[in-house]
Amino acid sequence: MDAPVQRRGIRISIDRGGTFTDCVGNPGSGKLENDIVIKLLSEDPNNYSDAPLVGISRLLSKLEGRKIPRGARLATNALLERKGGRMALLVTKGFKDCLKIGNQSRPKIFDLAIRKPYVLYEKSYRGAVKILLQTLYDEGFRSIDVCLMHGYTFPDHETLIGRLARQTGFNHISLSHELFPMVKLVPRATSACADAYLTPAIRKYIPGFQAGFEGRLGASSLKEEHGSKRTRCEFMQSDGDLVDIDNSGLRAILSGPAGGVVGNGLTSYVPLTDIPVIGFDMGLPALMLAGSRLFYRNVLFVVGPESAGAQPGPGCYHWQLLVAHEVAMAENLGIKQISVHRYSSVLPAYEMALEDVVDESQALESKVWFKNGGIITNLKPKMVTLKEAARGRLHDQGFNDESIVFEEYLNMRYRGTESSLMIINPKSQITAELPENGGNWGFGKALSDRDIIVDDVRVRAISKSFQLEEAQPQNVGDEKKFCVSQVYFEGGRRRTPVYKIEDLNVNNRIHGRNGPDHLDAVINIGASQFLDTKVSLDTVDPVMLSIFGHRCMTIAEQMGRALQKTSVSTNVKERFHYSCALFDSDGGLVANALHLQVHLGSMSTCAVENMGWKTQAGTPGFHAPSFKKVIPRSCTRCLANNINDLKAQIAANHKGINHISVLIKEYGEDTVQFYMNNIQDNAELSVRRLLKSVSKKNRRADLVAVDYTDDGSLVRLKISIDAEKGEAIFDFEGTSSEVYGRFQFPS
Repeated sequence: MDAPVQRRGIRISIDRGGTFTDCVGNPGSGKLENDIVIKLLSEDPNNYSDAPLVGISRLLSKLEGRKIPRGARLATNALLERKGGRMALLVTKGFKDCLKIGNQSRPKIFDLAIRKPYVLYEKSYRGAVKILLQTLYDEGFRSIDVCLMHGYTFPDHETLIGRLARQTGFNHISLSHELFPMVKLVPRATSACADAYLTPAIRKYIPGFQAGFEGRLGASSLKEEHGSKRTRCEFMQSDGDLVDIDNSGLRAILSGPAGGVVGNGLTSYVPLTDIPVIGFDMGLPALMLAGSRLFYRNVLFVVGPESAGAQPGPGCYHWQLLVAHEVAMAENLGIKQISVHRYSSVLPAYEMALEDVVDESQALESKVWFKNGGIITNLKPKMVTLKEAARGRLHDQGFNDESIVFEEYLNMRYRGTESSLMIINPKSQITAELPENGGNWGFGKALSDRDIIVDDVRVRAISKSFQLEEAQPQNVGDEKKFCVSQVYFEGGRRRTPVYKIEDLNVNNRIHGRNGPDHLDAVINIGASQFLDTKVSLDTVDPVMLSIFGHRCMTIAEQMGRALQKTSVSTNVKERFHYSCALFDSDGGLVANALHLQVHLGSMSTCAVENMGWKTQAGTPGFHAPSFKKVIPRSCTRCLANNINDLKAQIAANHKGINHISVLIKEYGEDTVQFYMNNIQDNAELSVRRLLKSVSKKNRRADLVAVDYTDDGSLVRLKISIDAEKGEAIFDFEGTSSEVYGRFQFPS
């Protein structure tokens, strides 16, 4: 049951991005028509020093506000632009380079210029604590991260180091057990480093922001002074909820995109229909790319990376909006409804005015779940302790008990696996059957031979401060139609009714295709006006080829995620040493995910050999058809893990089968096979054009290179390119002969 809303006064919400600062104000009515929107440049030193303060002052000329939640996109941009605070890492002796080494995964396996992972800390130290702290302080460090190997279960040593650091004079100390009290050193140290890196950047900005107000902003300033309350200020965190201004920078890393995500959900998602909503923000710097120009390359339409810039800007910025183009794009993607929100350009800021204030805490457990649910009783005292602490912090921020509700979570997984489920408000009668529902974890069936582990308990305290009014759509009749005009859509011109925005009210609904020149309200495209999409198999549609290419790639990626989540092998679940790909009916490679390509060279051979699903015992798998059967004497190290890894591979294949079935159901088998073949043809065309380009660049000269392996073996390669056909011969003549090792080269 939801808690009653604690009414607030006038609300002002601000989203400060890298380019623009969006400000939305409401007098407290909660009605859309009463909102006031202001958009400013985030950096304009000739006119003002702080965009949010200017936005607030302009809004307050019309609204008299007391509550000012403020977006924390500062953390997002600070991380993207590497403008965080200078910090050092203190770690257990022997693990100085743990973050540089990481878990040995290689997410960018196809990158020709591999770069070592970037670490946020400037220096890492191990040794005598007091001496190190004083040395760091003397070198100018004021922010440190403390992460000890077993700090998650025995935090006393981290706490002691933190106390010594404060005595030394450090301004910010991030203790890993406070931020991320969970097992695994690398992710815990990474989280603590992010906090130590970002929090100083946010706190550096806050004093200047606070200086623009009489008194201080923050939870501690809520106590009455001179008979009146001071103003509160809140930051957004990565899950879209609001927290006190004094909150750490760690949970604000994704606050920028989180605003748009939650805003889409709150304004466009309808629970009664349960239709998923897709939303995107075409902005910078969050996307870290520019791309407003469309190109036709290798029979594909591609966007960017070239951009038309802000001046003169893309043609779509001028004269007319792209409602018609959105409809055409939606039809290609099979989307039946489009919503263009009135505040779509400032949605992250608008969402902040709708969001709840939360306080979240968790505690490590690592206990085995029993079918009788008795563990719930054992966990209750810890949950009560977490609740009371969260309640007290919300009280300090000015919220009363009536407005606070709690959510309880148990983080549960099978022993030895990485995939977990966060169970909300667990009860013994609900969760006692969890071992029989292994499909929820992605295994397809329960792993009856494994215990279920409760990794940690989590409590989330929520104070609801605003409630959206339920929209009551009203159909628009002909009386509001301005005119009927011939508008060009894909397939030709069509008679289209035109409406003026000033003649429409909030929640007006317009059915059918619409192409008004000045329409920026919410638009529902009636499903009855859509025609069935038929894909031609006579010619290749570049748009459909791009869509099928992305769909096939996504299927391979989803297979990889299923394999990684359900596997128990360290090589798979942490290092990502596996391959997932999609093949056509002839065994040709259609799409492969960005995994370690250990077997793709022979997987097509395997698919052809086993065509017709007539695999027999002893038939070669990922090896070439001709092989010598060898039965080693040694046994497997852990048979149960091997069997469960095989189950994980089966689960990944089932994931791929399900997605392919959906694709065939949507477009038909003939269409899917047609574009699968053309994806391969397009790949061949791309490679041939690349070879021609390389040959032209090198004036048709052969490419020759010599290198040596670790054991000193010579590798000599000559590439002869036929510039007319786009073909190449790779000649390894002169390479060392076969060696007794795993590095071999073609003869």
